[in-house]
Amino acid sequence: MTDLNFNSALDVVNFLETHNSKLIINVATDAVGHVLAEFDNFACMQALGDVSASENHLYIGPREERVATVMKLYGDSLTLKSWLSPLAPEIARSIALFRPDLTVDVGISSVKIAPAENVTTISIADDFVIYRPDSYGRMLDDFVAYYRRKLDAFTMMQTRSLFTMPEGELRQFQLPADLESLIDSRGRRLALIQIKASKWHSGGAGATDVSSYLPALEYLREMDYQLVQVGREYYPSAFARLGVVNYSNSPLASFENDFFLFSNAGFSLTAPSGIALFSDLMMTPYVVTNNWWHGVPPFSPYAVSVPALARLRKDGSMLTFDEQNQLAAAHGVNFPKESHEPISPDGTDILAATIEALDLRENLTMPNDNQLLYRQLPTPPGLSSICSPYCLSRISAAYAERHRHLLCPE
Repeated sequence: MTDLNFNSALDVVNFLETHNSKLIINVATDAVGHVLAEFDNFACMQALGDVSASENHLYIGPREERVATVMKLYGDSLTLKSWLSPLAPEIARSIALFRPDLTVDVGISSVKIAPAENVTTISIADDFVIYRPDSYGRMLDDFVAYYRRKLDAFTMMQTRSLFTMPEGELRQFQLPADLESLIDSRGRRLALIQIKASKWHSGGAGATDVSSYLPALEYLREMDYQLVQVGREYYPSAFARLGVVNYSNSPLASFENDFFLFSNAGFSLTAPSGIALFSDLMMTPYVVTNNWWHGVPPFSPYAVSVPALARLRKDGSMLTFDEQNQLAAAHGVNFPKESHEPISPDGTDILAATIEALDLRENLTMPNDNQLLYRQLPTPPGLSSICSPYCLSRISAAYAERHRHLLCPE
């Protein structure tokens, strides 16, 4: 990390003006997915020339593990200087309020540190005023802009930026000795497994049904993968019977070791969680399960999704994929459990998606007709756009065929 020291907002402003650089704002450090996606958003801006070519763009924020780890491992890739201090959040807020011309907003969360177009003040938290977009669609616009940049960067350069070295190669880290001892892979490829224990959470339709993972885990074990549980969730007894390594609850579980594991993994199976961004950005095959909004699928061409479906509680009727997108547009990121019941993919679905994702590493085929139709689902009324037209991932071919009547209703 670059050795910088500031005592006031004026010091930071002087640095930015002297070096013709910008302050990177609105990185949501409290969520793994946002830290990864928002620094990657900045990296895409750099790659596409949306921010000036400078080695002195600056991030300032609190002293915390996630940003410190990103800067330690990938600071040279980002060509981004950083200053982590208890003073930094208030200084960043002051600059965002009074010198917005010196800032670049990389955020895709619902929280902003200063007012902007279509953003209104709604609350105070931790002695700070919190600003949020005036509608869910406005928040989604930031996410769509990020996906567009990712697609442009991938198309033009055949590379991502956050997890690449300056010469364009993806970085792989050697596992530290203590982590290698815990994993005990003995030369086998790593398959990283993550569940969600929370029944209702942002982006997901419900807790992971661990039994639905088991056919895929059995298959991975037969393919000589070493299975490792990542994330920070509880360790299911069914995983113990399959010999899944319990990294999640070990003393070694850390954000830095997460990077080391994912950079050495051959596959991952995750819930709809920010941790999936590790595989997405590192371009390794993975399956994401139980994501319920079809309008925001993963981005990576090596990603296969097996989303949750929804049905009305009052009469049991299933929603089409298009209707489910409209439901998400009306309710935001949290599944409306009072009026709708989520239908999660089963073990057969997840196994088929796993086999398909593993094949993509050797044979990156074009999506089939159903998968292309899924990408082309219409934008719900009231929204300006959704992410799916700008992604390279695919819905599971078997899952799309099984539910074709919901994808292409009569």
